[in-house]
Amino acid sequence: MHGSRISCKWSTLCLVLLLPTSLTHAATSSPHGLTEDSTLRTLLLDEPVAQLLKLGEVSDSDDNLNRTYLSPAHKRAAVLVESWMQQAGMKTHIDVLGNVRGCLGSRTAGPALLMGSHYDTVWDAGRYDGTLGVIVAVAALKALLLQAACDAGVLSGDAVNAAVREGQNVSALLGEHADALLHAPVEVIAFSDEEGVRLQSTFLGSRALAGTFFKHGMLASVDKKGATLSDILRMHGHGLLGADEDAIKQAIARLALAPEAVQGYVEVHIEQGVTLEGLDVPVAPVRAIAGQTRLAVMFKGMQGHAGAVTMAARRDAVAAAAEAMFWLERRCGGQSLVDVPEEALEDPSLVCTVGEVDIHPGTSNVIAKYANISVDIRVRRDDVRQRVVDDFRQQVDSVCRRRGIECAAEVRHTAPAVACDPGMVQALQSACIRSQQVLERMLAAGQCAEPGSAGAGVAAGAGAPGTCAAVPRRPRRAGAALTLVSGAGHDALALADLTKVAMLFVRNRGGVSHSPEEHVEPEDVAAAGAALLMFLRERVLLDKAPL
Repeated sequence: MHGSRISCKWSTLCLVLLLPTSLTHAATSSPHGLTEDSTLRTLLLDEPVAQLLKLGEVSDSDDNLNRTYLSPAHKRAAVLVESWMQQAGMKTHIDVLGNVRGCLGSRTAGPALLMGSHYDTVWDAGRYDGTLGVIVAVAALKALLLQAACDAGVLSGDAVNAAVREGQNVSALLGEHADALLHAPVEVIAFSDEEGVRLQSTFLGSRALAGTFFKHGMLASVDKKGATLSDILRMHGHGLLGADEDAIKQAIARLALAPEAVQGYVEVHIEQGVTLEGLDVPVAPVRAIAGQTRLAVMFKGMQGHAGAVTMAARRDAVAAAAEAMFWLERRCGGQSLVDVPEEALEDPSLVCTVGEVDIHPGTSNVIAKYANISVDIRVRRDDVRQRVVDDFRQQVDSVCRRRGIECAAEVRHTAPAVACDPGMVQALQSACIRSQQVLERMLAAGQCAEPGSAGAGVAAGAGAPGTCAAVPRRPRRAGAALTLVSGAGHDALALADLTKVAMLFVRNRGGVSHSPEEHVEPEDVAAAGAALLMFLRERVLLDKAPL
């Protein structure tokens, strides 16, 4: 099967002919640059922070953030994200699986750089997991496009600064020029289902683009109501309403990208840990992503009366599940245990979690017939992960045989560990260092934007319209040699089957994630945007000059 190409990437071949000759050669340094630091502040701090707050309000629940795959809130969020991509100058569409895609063409044909993250959430989620990577990518690409327009003489610095202050639509501002300013095409993707809450279908959106969707049997995924993914797409999908199975398969197959059409993928994400916070560093690249396996485990015993069945005669599904869970905690070196087995120490990154427990019939005076649990195993080394999975399945079999009950442990998801591309990691390290000066200027420049303007401090949540935005300025370190390892899985893990990948982690207060307590300071949102902008300047503007 041949993968598709990035649709916007070829549209510039004729547009270049329409531009003046001077526009086909971008200067590495231009007197027409983004002359006001407050403009960059608006683009990389005020606007993205405001968008994160707004997107965090798009939920299927009134009292917390829930946005699972193809729910009403999920579809509203897709439309909102697409509108921001359009305002940033991109050509957009929502594909058949709900991935929101915005692209910018280039003056010459070539492979595209992909950026993004996901916009679905877990139950009772925080507002930064996934969405930060989408919003920061849109912001950085918008700033890059305006800088490129200045470099090419399409717009003056004064015109750009005024347009940003007035909140003008960049697509309308640049028109046909938007697709002829970069040296390489860029696509920002908001992936539809990374968390896998509804269907246990982790990386549903990104695997379709990577061309591994059918390899992982994702079309057969089933939600808790018994609906398959095909059923859901027929009822609620984008462009697949009422489609038959063959039409659905063909539409999904067409999403796969050709490897030669992509030069790499970069994902910005909150650090789901405390390394950056402990070192007082706002951002740092990731050098590797841990592998993971998810299992669905079923224990089937014999239902009975809680007061009438003796302990010796019981076939208790819950007791069997509890025994297996305790064994797993011990095998993985749980902190509550004193006698941690030696094999649990072979890799300190090993973590094991039981996140779901479903008991039937689930009443206080009935011995349960069924206990179903989910198991999540993650570690940097694939050989260690496979040993833990094998050991756990053997332990489940042993427990069930001894207790005289039935059991089954089914692998629902597996992803090998991924090493990030060394060249891209080095480029991100350099971008983090080079962005320090502009970041400090930008934070200082927010002093007093014009009343009612986009940069007036409202977006940062630190002032009323027309007042100074009081963003805290903490001491910061460049973290030149710092790289991290991600224990959590990300869309980059799935895209590694297609292309080179890299990630940039952002400081997250307390390392708390998958919780309403997630929090990224506005200045760290700006730090991520500034670093990504510097990375893009070198990657798709071929520009290493100071901003």
